[in-house]
Amino acid sequence: MRIISALNPRREVEDFTMIWMEVWFEEFVGPLTFCATLFDCEPHGRELWFRAMKGEYGPIEIIPLPSESIELELSTPRMLTHDR
Repeated sequence: MRIISALNPRREVEDFTMIWMEVWFEEFVGPLTFCATLFDCEPHGRELWFRAMKGEYGPIEIIPLPSESIELELSTPRMLTHDR
């Protein structure tokens, strides 16, 4: 597949092998959410991963693990409200 462009690379905290991003391919009309991996069996997946790691698509956002998100939510005090 021919890569036109990519945006918004992101990965989980502990994972350096998978990078999620929005990718425009020549073969499709609009962007697709795509998971590029170092070990992809297709050349376009490996190319996207290497280009993202080099910073071509901007800084890679680090996504916290689900357990970290839950801990943050639990530690944040909230005010309870009641709708009448």
